[in-house]
Amino acid sequence: MHGPEFERRVREVFVDLVDEEPSSWPSRLERLELDDATRDRVSTLLAWEARLRGSSGDSTISGLQTPEPVSERLPDRVEEFEIVREIGCGGMGVVYLARDTMLDRHVALKIVARHLASSGSGATRFHREARAAARLRHDHIVQVHRLGEVEGAPFIVMEYVEGATLAGAIRDEHATYDRPVRLRWIAQIASALDHAHASGVVHRDIKPSNILITNAGAAKLSDFGLAELVDGAGHVSMSTTLMGSLRYMSPEQLDEAEQTPDHRADIFSLGIVMYEALTGRHPFEATSTAGVLRNIVDGRFEPPSAFLPDGPDGLDDVCARALALNPDDRYRSAEEFRLDVERLLAGEAVERARVRREDGATRRAVL
Repeated sequence: MHGPEFERRVREVFVDLVDEEPSSWPSRLERLELDDATRDRVSTLLAWEARLRGSSGDSTISGLQTPEPVSERLPDRVEEFEIVREIGCGGMGVVYLARDTMLDRHVALKIVARHLASSGSGATRFHREARAAARLRHDHIVQVHRLGEVEGAPFIVMEYVEGATLAGAIRDEHATYDRPVRLRWIAQIASALDHAHASGVVHRDIKPSNILITNAGAAKLSDFGLAELVDGAGHVSMSTTLMGSLRYMSPEQLDEAEQTPDHRADIFSLGIVMYEALTGRHPFEATSTAGVLRNIVDGRFEPPSAFLPDGPDGLDDVCARALALNPDDRYRSAEEFRLDVERLLAGEAVERARVRREDGATRRAVL
């Protein structure tokens, strides 16, 4: 397995290229002085990024190691599950809507990307996700039913959640979800995280697309693809799930050489999600991915009241604690975070936070 230095180099190259015109990626990548392993990994990541952008353009770019389109090779049936259609894809694999013919119910069936399954490390991480999620039982966590394998690729069968993602709700200008509803979703996910953390599981990939909103209006946390078992061992690679995740990572996740991430990384990421869900803006917004990452590691963000002047009293302080640069200054637990969100909903006071200004940036630490 490649170590942290390899992962850091892959991330640096990916971030340097991803904001450029996709058609330039192959030539730019070719000109860089990289070893074969780094070049291959970055090429695969860029190819996944191209696929994820496929709705607005060509999802394949000549010169990149384009991941195999799993959907074209899948049989109509996987064991007792009839494949209905593809419902999503990401760095770890593809998710399908399927029908469980034995229990006559719809399920979500997730199959690991073939280039990861063939490497061995992807399959290992996929099994880790299944083990991590299967041990959790909570109303606001997507339930894992079983694990299997098809054509050499492992798959997970999960609860199928009818509805949308929080990412979709944030993007939808016509969404009717009011502010209290969005705060309630954050409180529900904080409750789910507290349960996971108490069970020794750190999610490590909290972002709007991993939060599902049911038709009944409840929030559910999904995709434990980066989940780390706290009592496990070994470095958890990040480079296969960079697409869309970097913007929601904590400072310590972006530089694990400085500090090993723990459950407080999830609290930071949920703080970003809450800020974005309420204001429609990312707290560390910049004109490039590299700029966003610099703002994250520098702790640069404007308080949400700058964009939400009629927001609840105490919202700035809750965001300040969740997004504190130093993990020791954040909420000690997701339950503490949840309780403060509930106080915002009830119009009750929350703990004040100290604000200090440096070079025009807003930095906050808990008193």
